[in-house]
Amino acid sequence: MRVIRFSEAIGQLKLVPGSFDDLYLLARVIGAGDRVTASTYRRFRPNEGDVGEQKEVVIELLVEKVEVDKNAQKLRLMGKIISGKPLEYVKLGGYHTTNVGEGDTITIHKEEWKV
Repeated sequence: MRVIRFSEAIGQLKLVPGSFDDLYLLARVIGAGDRVTASTYRRFRPNEGDVGEQKEVVIELLVEKVEVDKNAQKLRLMGKIISGKPLEYVKLGGYHTTNVGEGDTITIHKEEWKV
């Protein structure tokens, strides 16, 4: 796992997991109530009833559930969207599941880091 930045003052850790073991470890570190910022895809539908298309967005989730998907070798983070960019493709307050894999950059925000 490569740590890019850690700021205890604001409770923020930015990192890149390098293996499935790193993802498993993150599942033990990230818990309900933490905020996670990651790049993901959301389906954008300009009009109701349209099929829409996938758009890449950066969202911040208030995490409610964390699971490790052993088959896909991914960490699944489920929760409510509290911010995101670009705003036209993000529905604030909506629910989303983000899949984090090896090589993906994520930022974890915690109220208190236990050392």
